[in-house]
Amino acid sequence: MRRSCTFLSNKILNHMLLMLLELTKMLTRSLKMTF
Repeated sequence: MRRSCTFLSNKILNHMLLMLLELTKMLTRSLKMTF
């Protein structure tokens, strides 16, 4: 039970990190377009 819980939290964390990475990529791209 506890193991699956940590696994789930790790999955969520990984997903959040990926989303953050994508967001930063988009931001840098838009910044490059602006400047």
